[in-house]
Amino acid sequence: MPADGENGAERSPPASDTFTAAPRHRGAAVGPCAARPERRATTRGAPVGGSCPVHDRSPRAKLDDIRLRVERYPWDALPDLGDWRFGPPAPRTRRVAERLLGSYDWRAAERGLNRFPNPTAEVDGVALHAVHEWGSGNNPAPVVLIHSWPNSVDDYYDLIEPLAHPERFGGDASDGVDVILPSVAGYGWSGRPPGPQGRRREAGQIPKLVTESLGYDRYVAAGGDFGAIIAGWLALDHPAAVAGIHPTAPNLRPAGGGWFATDPPADFSQDERDYLLWETGYLQLRMAHAGIQGSSPETLADAEMDSPIGRASWLLEKFQRWTDESGRPPDEIFGLDRLLATDRGPRCAGGP
Repeated sequence: MPADGENGAERSPPASDTFTAAPRHRGAAVGPCAARPERRATTRGAPVGGSCPVHDRSPRAKLDDIRLRVERYPWDALPDLGDWRFGPPAPRTRRVAERLLGSYDWRAAERGLNRFPNPTAEVDGVALHAVHEWGSGNNPAPVVLIHSWPNSVDDYYDLIEPLAHPERFGGDASDGVDVILPSVAGYGWSGRPPGPQGRRREAGQIPKLVTESLGYDRYVAAGGDFGAIIAGWLALDHPAAVAGIHPTAPNLRPAGGGWFATDPPADFSQDERDYLLWETGYLQLRMAHAGIQGSSPETLADAEMDSPIGRASWLLEKFQRWTDESGRPPDEIFGLDRLLATDRGPRCAGGP
């Protein structure tokens, strides 16, 4: 999708469609990690915050505290309603807990995350984390993949090698791209913003990370759910840097055409009006969490902060509803270890 101007006003494209790197690194490095050595003679895409292994960010005491809370959970107080109509059945949530308390190895999950560089940079006073893998070939284009909720950069890990090194999968090395996975502020390994912030502001933080810290002047972006919204704002507000976007959901829309709309704009076609009203009815049944998280985030944050099981149940229900409604539970679709590794955000002061 080309990066057009806001409100339909067309913006002039940059003079060149090539992907180039900034001449020097301008971001402020954070964290205790030493800078990763240059892989090439050029300065393209070199992390300035260093490549800090994620295991340096998981204190043993914190892991022990989570385990203790899970062990103390009063399972006998939960009724078993048998299916997913009212949320995750207690046996499914308990299965996740038993895996966590049993043979699940968080340090092994960390080693998997450490397969790729994990630079950090300070942006707007917050330490932003990213995963950054250089692609094969002489001049790979940079691609920014933006996660959503309740997800994390872990969702894209299986794509990193095929995108960056297609020759390892029967492709051509010249098709490789530089892969950048930013952790949105408040999620995963990024620091917490001082309070809730909108998608447009989050979009404004990505150029500061990708250009000022990693050195890319021009890139493409992709994302789904609110990652698609961030990608859309990137295209609108930073057309000189964003060559194009690939959103997997039409979530950045004209005023009056957003979620839960009941009075579509007059200039919408009848098909657009019909779709919007149908969507509103669907969302009222399936997106109650959006109302709670958008209106009373602090209330939910207080409950989830103190209960790993409460958090797991809240997220399990989303994975079940948004993946396979034929009845297969998410722990069978994704695997328990993948679900446990994915649940790392958000941590924003002010709520989920």
